[in-house]
Amino acid sequence: MIKTESKKIISRIIINYYFILIIIVILTYLISKSFLYSGFVLASSLISGISFYILIRLIDKLISNKISKAKFFVFTILKIIIIGIIFVVFSKISEKFAILFILGFSSVIISIMIEGLYLFVRSFMNGGT
Repeated sequence: MIKTESKKIISRIIINYYFILIIIVILTYLISKSFLYSGFVLASSLISGISFYILIRLIDKLISNKISKAKFFVFTILKIIIIGIIFVVFSKISEKFAILFILGFSSVIISIMIEGLYLFVRSFMNGGT
């Protein structure tokens, strides 16, 4: 299983993700005045969150030797292919949807960056340890 400190970090990333998701969806609606666009950003952000959750579960199984490295890479590649297919389908509908997909999908990345900044500041305040 994942260590306690790692669980805390992942929990903070998930909490940050929910806040970022809400902020991005609200800002998308306020800027575009379109429920369609904000709903699309919400959907792509949820795809991103589910993908992150699956990755966490796969890594946990890989670390605890419940899954082989080959299966881990196959599942990861399949996940990337599915996300790519979804992106291509939505980008064929409209170029705006491609941009909105990337915006929604970036919610997990932003959450991870916030956690990294938090850990950096915490380390810096504790004398670099």
